Amino acid sequence: MKKEKMFHSKTDSRRRFLKCLTLGAAGVAAGGLYQPQKVSSRIFGSDKSSVSFVTTDDHREAAYQSLKPLQKEVEKAIGDRQVIIKVNAGLATPKYAKNSTHADHIRGILDFLKPIYDKRVIITEGTAGAKCSAFIGFENYGYMPLEKEYNAKFIDANEQDYTLKWIRAAKHHPQTINIIDMFMNPEVYLISAA
Repeated sequence: MKKEKMFHSKTDSRRRFLKCLTLGAAGVAAGGLYQPQKVSSRIFGSDKSSVSFVTTDDHREAAYQSLKPLQKEVEKAIGDRQVIIKVNAGLATPKYAKNSTHADHIRGILDFLKPIYDKRVIITEGTAGAKCSAFIGFENYGYMPLEKEYNAKFIDANEQDYTLKWIRAAKHHPQTINIIDMFMNPEVYLISAA
């Protein structure tokens, strides 16, 4: 069994502290030479992203106005892809309505898409409980009229094909999760409306 050296004198522990401090400072300085944006731009094509912020109490107007400055970029990215709006309505009971995507937020996105996309838009969610249909949440949160108001279709994501993937769960134990295939499909333009 190897014994650790114990530091009892104030001088010895002070020297050790200063040595560690110097090494740490050198590490921070050397780390500043690393430029992750260069690696990122090689992978993703650009080191800058467009961002748009809007402040208003109107969910519909906020969604529409925040997307409007990005219209050319979004239109180009959509191309011939299928547009899917992934809403946040995973807990399908009315008590969680504040944690879910507001119906007017979706309206704002659909208003934005109307002049640039003429195909049917899919609106989807997969509930947290597999025994509960997403359509219960769609009804509870007032989404169902959107199907008639716009060229939209609702799909329960939990009823779609999926691929099993592994993640590290608590205490680094491997755990399987279902990744819904349509969310990873390169022929899909996915809008996350959280």
